[in-house]
Amino acid sequence: MQGTNKGRYLRSHPTVGVIVLYAVVGFILYFQVISEAGFVFDDLEYIVDNPILFDLPSLLRNFSDPRQIGYLSFAINYLVGGTDPLGYHLVNVVIHIANAVLVFFLVSRLLALAGWSREQLGSRTLFTLPAAAGLLFLVHPLQTQAVSYVTQRFTSLAVLFYLLSVVLYLEARARMDGSGQRTRGMTLYWLAVLSALLAMKVKEISFTLPLVILAVEILLIGGYPVRAKSIYLVVPFLATMVIIPLSIIGPEWGLIERSVGVAESTRALKIIDLTTRSPLEYFATQMRVLVIYLRLLFLPYSQSVVYEITASRSLWEPKVLLSLFLHLSLCAGAVVLWFRSSREGISRAPLLRLAALGIGWFYVTASVESSVIPIKDLIFEHRAYLPGVGILMAVCSAALLLAGTGDERRLAARFPIAVLAVVVVFGGATIARNKVWLNELVLWDDVIVKAPNKAIGYNNRGNALKGLGRLEEAIQDINTTIRIVEKTIGRPLAWEEADYTQENLAKTYLGRAEIHRALGDYEQADADMRTAKFMMMSTTPIPLEQERARAASLFEQGAYAEAVQVYSTILAWFPDDLDAIIGRANAFAGRGTYDNALHDLDAAVRRHPGSPVPLYYRGITYLRMGKREAAAADLERSCTMGYPPACEGRATIRQGER
Repeated sequence: MQGTNKGRYLRSHPTVGVIVLYAVVGFILYFQVISEAGFVFDDLEYIVDNPILFDLPSLLRNFSDPRQIGYLSFAINYLVGGTDPLGYHLVNVVIHIANAVLVFFLVSRLLALAGWSREQLGSRTLFTLPAAAGLLFLVHPLQTQAVSYVTQRFTSLAVLFYLLSVVLYLEARARMDGSGQRTRGMTLYWLAVLSALLAMKVKEISFTLPLVILAVEILLIGGYPVRAKSIYLVVPFLATMVIIPLSIIGPEWGLIERSVGVAESTRALKIIDLTTRSPLEYFATQMRVLVIYLRLLFLPYSQSVVYEITASRSLWEPKVLLSLFLHLSLCAGAVVLWFRSSREGISRAPLLRLAALGIGWFYVTASVESSVIPIKDLIFEHRAYLPGVGILMAVCSAALLLAGTGDERRLAARFPIAVLAVVVVFGGATIARNKVWLNELVLWDDVIVKAPNKAIGYNNRGNALKGLGRLEEAIQDINTTIRIVEKTIGRPLAWEEADYTQENLAKTYLGRAEIHRALGDYEQADADMRTAKFMMMSTTPIPLEQERARAASLFEQGAYAEAVQVYSTILAWFPDDLDAIIGRANAFAGRGTYDNALHDLDAAVRRHPGSPVPLYYRGITYLRMGKREAAAADLERSCTMGYPPACEGRATIRQGER
C-alpha cells in the first residue's frame, strides 16, 4: 500500500516525479565515478596540493580571487572529508542533477512566457518538453567532463548559479505583474541578484548572465520599445558584470590585491593570453571549434580530453568560411523563426520562439570562451556545458513541431518514445565515457589513442605509470614527451603548442631524473637535473632563486603567513619544487597549522619517493604534534635512506623513550 500511495503522489505532483526521476537516473549514470574515480588531470594542482583550500578564513577574505566561490566549495569538501575523492565526485553529481532540474524549470517558464498555457494546450503538453530537455541535459555524454572531472566544478557550479538566477528572475517577474504577490516576487528578485553575484565569483562564463536576462526581459516580458521598469530591474544584474574584468585586470592596475597560489598564476596566465595572443586568430579558430561542439551535441562520438586541432590564421581559410556560413545561417534562422512565430497558430508559435531563443542562448553563452577573447587552450568539452542548454531547447522544440502539437494523442505516442530512445543511447554512452575518468592511466591511454601527436598525453601517462611503480614503461612515455617538445625549441611556439614551454619541459626532465634515480642510473639522473635547472633559470616567469631567498628570509623573521604566500607563488609555477614544498610546510608548522604542513609533506613524499628529506621533515612535524610513533617511523625510513639528520632525530626519540 505504501508503494501505491507514493505512485499516486508522484502522478499527482509531476514536478516532484521529474526531480525523483532525474536523481535516480543521474546517480545510476555516475555511480561508478562516485564510488571508484580518483583525482585526475590537474585535480592535484587545484585541489589536493592547493593550500588555499586548507585555510578557510583566508579563503573567505580573498575577494580578489575571481573563482573564490568555486574554491570555497572545494574547501568545504576538504573540511568534511579531507582528500577522499568520493565526496568531491558526489557533490559534482548532485550539482549536475540540480542543473538538470533547473533546465526543466527554465524551459517551463520560457514556454509560458512564449505563449504556451495550460488552459490552451493542457498540462501534459506543457510538461513534456521541459521534462525532455532536462532529461537529455542530464544524460548527455558531452557533460561528463564538467561532472566527472572534479576541477571542472568551476563550470557546473557556475552554471548552477547562472540557471538559478535566470529561473528566479522569471519567477519573480511572474509575481510582480499584477499577481498580488509582489512581496514574494521582490524576494525572489533579490535572490536572483544574489545568485548572479555568486555565479560571477565561480567562473568567467557567468559574464553573459545579465545579457541573457536583458534579452528575456525585452523579448518575452517587457516588450519593445524597452520600458523604464525593465531597465530598472535589469540594472543590478548589469552592474555585476564589472566583477569578472575587475578580478582579472584589477590587480594589474592596483585596484585590488593579488590573489595567491594557483589562483594568482591562473589569473596571470589570462593576462598573458590577453596581451600576447591574436584575437582574430582565436576567433577564426573558434568558428571551427563551435562546429565541433555542435557536432558533439548531436553526435557525441570520439570524445577526448585533448583534441588535435591546428589554429587558424585567417578568416579566409575554407574551413573557417564554411563554419562562419553555418553559424550565420543558424543565427539568421533564429531570427526568421522568431518573426514567423507571430504569424503562426497558438500551438506552434511558442515552439518557434523557444527554438529561436535556444539558438541565441548557444551563441551568447559560448561567447566568453569561443569568440575574440584569447585563451591558450583552444578546445575543451566542458565549454559546451552551458551553451548546450540552448541547443537542447531548440532540438526538443523542433522535435515537438515535427511530432505535431495539435493532436495530444499523436504527441503522446511519438515524442516520448523518441526521447526515451535518445536517452537510452546517450545514457549508455555516458556510462561508457565515465570509465575514462576513473583513473589517470585510463584517461591518458584514451588521449594518446585519439591525439597521438600531443605531448601532454605521453607526459601525463608517464607520470601515472611512475606513480604505479612501472618505471620502465614510464620512462618510455617521458622520452616520447621530450622528443615531441624538443622539436619546438628555438622557434616561436604555435598556438596549439602553447604547453611546450621550457618551464614544462624542465618539469619533464625533473620527472625523468626521479625515474633514473629510482632505477639506479645516478649519472643520467644528475644530467637531467642539470638540464632542468638550466631551463628553469633561463625561462622561469618568476625570479626563482630570488623568491626562494625571500621566502626563507621571511621564515627566519617569523613572518610565516607571508612566507606561505611566497612559497605558494613558487609552487604555482613549479609544483614539484621540493625546497618550496618543504619550506611552505615548515612555514605552516611555524603558524601552528600542522594539518596544512602534513598535507604538503605528504605531497612531497608522494612526488619525491626517492628523497629522504620530506620523510625527515614529516617526522619532525609529527614529533612537534606529539605523535612519536609516526615520527619514529618516518625518521627511521629517512635514516635508512642515508640522511644523517634523520638518524640524529631517531636517536633523540630513542633516548627519550629510555
